[in-house]
Amino acid sequence: MGRGREARRRAYELLDQMKLVHLAQRMPHELSGGQQQRVAIARALAAQPNVLLFDESFSALDHAVRTQLHADLRALQAERGLIVVYVTHNLDDAFAVGQRIAILQEGKIAQIGALAEVCRFPATLRVAQMLGLSNIIKGRVVAVELDRLWLEWEGYRIEAVCPSPPPAPGSWVTAFIRPEEIRLVYPDRPLTRFAGHNLLAARIIEQRPGRRLNHLWVAVGAMTIEIAHPYTAYIGMDISAGQDVQIGFRPESVVIIPDHSPQSVPVYSQVSHHL
Repeated sequence: MGRGREARRRAYELLDQMKLVHLAQRMPHELSGGQQQRVAIARALAAQPNVLLFDESFSALDHAVRTQLHADLRALQAERGLIVVYVTHNLDDAFAVGQRIAILQEGKIAQIGALAEVCRFPATLRVAQMLGLSNIIKGRVVAVELDRLWLEWEGYRIEAVCPSPPPAPGSWVTAFIRPEEIRLVYPDRPLTRFAGHNLLAARIIEQRPGRRLNHLWVAVGAMTIEIAHPYTAYIGMDISAGQDVQIGFRPESVVIIPDHSPQSVPVYSQVSHHL
């Protein structure tokens, strides 16, 4: 009898931790998808594990429920010191819960490391594509000087930070520029340190609002470049389709991708520093 009472007490403690104690008398079919996932987590915690594995656990849930479960999962890991391995093909999930990430390609780890490091410096072109990075360009190296190199791209000379080992002059390299790091240049204002490098003429093709940022697509030569900016940026500047503009980005924003590229599959996101 004492063991039964202890098990019941423990069950209610876990339900309370997962914000489900008020639903303790409900049947499984009376719970929402998010509530069912919380029950599954509570059931797994009952065994007092050191490691939790989530396999596409939140894929069927809507955005608001997924966001709350992400926050609960981070809090749970921090409170209990658990190693949590989260397997997902959804990059939003990986970014929301991960601290370290491993990307698998043909059953082998193509890159593993801190989430920010992998996203900033993808090891291969395919990894960059799996991470959803845009503005991938290919240019010819025309000069290398100390920690800088210059690329010829779409008729422009692009300054970038030189990787190690440096590519040979005359070779072709692949790079990417994050949309958030590209600025529009005000025609009637002095250049800033954020928009005083790599100045290129462009024409706006399309403007589309996003959940957090406004997105522009501009033509630079034969290539389309994506720009993402806060909604309050460029107020008073005509950024409608068809407008000719000038864009700029820092050399540090041009990230050279190493020249080897195996094929990819799923993304594994880990919510722990202990891997």
